[in-house]
Amino acid sequence: METADNSQESSNESDEFNEMLSEEACSRPESPSSRPALLVSSQEPKALDDFTLNFLIKMGMRKTFDCFQTEWYEMMQRGSITGKHVGFVPEIYLHNQLLDNEMRRLNKVIECYKESAVKQEEILVKLQRERDIHRLHHRRVVQEKNRLISDMKRLEKHYACCEPEPKQRVRALNA
Repeated sequence: METADNSQESSNESDEFNEMLSEEACSRPESPSSRPALLVSSQEPKALDDFTLNFLIKMGMRKTFDCFQTEWYEMMQRGSITGKHVGFVPEIYLHNQLLDNEMRRLNKVIECYKESAVKQEEILVKLQRERDIHRLHHRRVVQEKNRLISDMKRLEKHYACCEPEPKQRVRALNA
């Protein structure tokens, strides 16, 4: 019976441990090597249409994306836009895009930390309540012990006073 309880307890503990690890993995910031480099000059220039399409997708502008794509390729088919007319996105816009992506990632990390802090605060409040309950119980037990000790002393004094009287009566009866 005890071995089943122990294995169940260790299973619960390992589940809780795994849950904490997964929560920490969410909130743990990425290593600097896994982050994209903020130096844009080392990347190849991005075409204007690709940049615009990516921006529209990122912002969730699906109708505008479809409309832009349709109009863009119609103009390409008509010959209104040629490869030499279409330039590249200036480096500053790419740099801003990378900074925006980094900011979004860091905001997610901040949200994970905030959630973790709220959970830890709830745990702290729960443990403080539990501590207070145990403190009150301990105080109650100490008060009861002190009351019992004083009752014992009072009874000992009472019986110490009463004890010689029956002995005297027994002697009187025997005599």
